[in-house]
Amino acid sequence: PCARDRTLMLTWLNRTIGGLRALFTKSRVDRDLDDELLAYLEGAIERHMQAGMGRDAARRAARIELGSTTSVKQHVRETGWESRLDDLCQDARYGVRTLRKSPSFTAVAVLTLALAIGANTAIFSIVNGLMLRALPVSSPEQLAMVSTIHSVEEGFTAGFNYTVAKQIRERTKHLGRSVAWSVIHSRLDLAQGGEADRVDGLFVSDNLFNELGVVPLVGRTFTPDEDKLADPNSRLAIISHGLWQRRFSGDPAAVGRTIVVERVPVTIVGVAPPQFLGPEVGRAFEIALPIGSAPLVLHNEAWGTGGFDPSYLAVMLRLAPGQSLESATTALRGMHRQIIAAAMPPNEIWSENQVEQLKDAFVMVPASAGTSDLRRQYSRAVVTILVIAALVLVIACANIASLMVARGAGRSRELCLRLALGAPRRRLIQQLLLDSPLVAAMGAVVGV
Repeated sequence: PCARDRTLMLTWLNRTIGGLRALFTKSRVDRDLDDELLAYLEGAIERHMQAGMGRDAARRAARIELGSTTSVKQHVRETGWESRLDDLCQDARYGVRTLRKSPSFTAVAVLTLALAIGANTAIFSIVNGLMLRALPVSSPEQLAMVSTIHSVEEGFTAGFNYTVAKQIRERTKHLGRSVAWSVIHSRLDLAQGGEADRVDGLFVSDNLFNELGVVPLVGRTFTPDEDKLADPNSRLAIISHGLWQRRFSGDPAAVGRTIVVERVPVTIVGVAPPQFLGPEVGRAFEIALPIGSAPLVLHNEAWGTGGFDPSYLAVMLRLAPGQSLESATTALRGMHRQIIAAAMPPNEIWSENQVEQLKDAFVMVPASAGTSDLRRQYSRAVVTILVIAALVLVIACANIASLMVARGAGRSRELCLRLALGAPRRRLIQQLLLDSPLVAAMGAVVGV
């Protein structure tokens, strides 16, 4: 078996080398083939002359025996794999020439395809960014959002107040590691005076960047000691790559500088990588601050201290290995009453609203593609537009197919003549079939 394997390997290697030699030294290979045919013809002439024929008769008999030298050369070339590749290249060049001879047909077909492909590309880019593309973080398939049945039914991101989010983080450590960020958009003013300079701000838990596997381009992330509610040490910020380029011209020395956010001095500790725009699709943050700094930056000392004040934070879990969404949902629902009760201020009486919150059970939903309110608002419309664009592409392809059928019918006399002259039927079919991918390629290039 080993000797047979070596023989097969050597045969394959010789065929590969021979094919490459035939492709890149074609003229030399053709000369060698001409020499072999000439040697065979001379040998056949000598054999016939020894049989008693004259030289002219022997030459005529040898040529009849050999047949058409062109056919023999073609047959020899077709025995190698390289001939098919060479034929394909020749037919592609021939297809380009024929398309150049029909500029009107080519222009109509290419522009029709370009418009249809361009529309589909644009719409699919929106669908991909809004609904399909995973977050640029490590192991996005392990991420899950903590939501409620009502939020899932209505299609919006569930928000929890600071105390509830804190209880979820403390009580779900066996399920995974949780992160949180502000749901409500904050337009924060960076101006020290005069005209406002507002940017999109995001309040995040200290571990958000680390748990998502987002490594700062420059600097570092937050630490747990820097995310204590209303602590002066929480006045820190990680800025986006765009803000870093726009405001600091990409200077690494920006880390460590102090900027003013809503008239509060804040120290920059890091710069986010350019591909990370935040955990919410369609909401690109420009400055991220620890959740603990919210009471100081927003000038609201009561922020996060009320039992059931307005919801502020979205909560995401990176599930532990082997933990499924179903088991995590079951475990989280079992803690529901305890989490709500622990989040209430002391001596507070259960109100009707709080009882209703108890009925809205927790649920875990996949979050590999992040979360987005834009997805809820526009996903159905975007998918509808994508379907319409796909139908336009199908109609365009059908129209072009009709044009190509008519064009092929107009070339029937040419094809019949080439068949009569000995052109292989396979080559003719191949040439006709190559017209379609050539037009499609040109339409794709123009459309994209």
